[in-house]
This record gives sequence, C-alpha cells and structure tokens, in this order.
Amino acid sequence: MIGIRKASIICSLLTVLPLILLIHAMRYNHEIFVGVLVYIALAIGCIQILMDDPVSKGETLKNRMVMALTMPNFAILGLKMILLA
Repeated sequence: MIGIRKASIICSLLTVLPLILLIHAMRYNHEIFVGVLVYIALAIGCIQILMDDPVSKGETLKNRMVMALTMPNFAILGLKMILLA
C-alpha cells in the first residue's frame, strides 16, 4: 500500500529496534554480548537486501530474518552452557 521503498525503510528501522533493547539489556547481563554481535551481523545482511531489491531476493530476506530472530538466542544459550560447564 505504501510502496516497496517506503516499506523497506520502515522494515530497516524495525530491524534496529531490537538492537537498542539488546544493548540496554547488556548493561545488566554481559553474557548476551555474543547474541548482540550475532544479531548485528544478521541485521546488516537483512538491511542490505531491504535497501537493494527486497522483491527479487525475498526468499533470501526471509531466511536471514528468521536467522536474525533465532540465532542470537542459540548463541546466548551456547555461551550459558559453556559457562556453566
């Protein structure tokens, strides 16, 4: 409805929002630093596709967005398991 370009800009801004929350949470729990790094790497990949051509690279974008939502959790879980061992 608003167009591909405007929707891409809005999605890019929404991709950065969890990063702000993660950095704030990192003040209280330093172990999530690994998750923040993983999220930054994956979010950059998503934003690159959004700014390039999200329509033709839709499948890749979807896969990277799913990874951006799940991989930081696995990174933090792995770190917690290593630290508890």
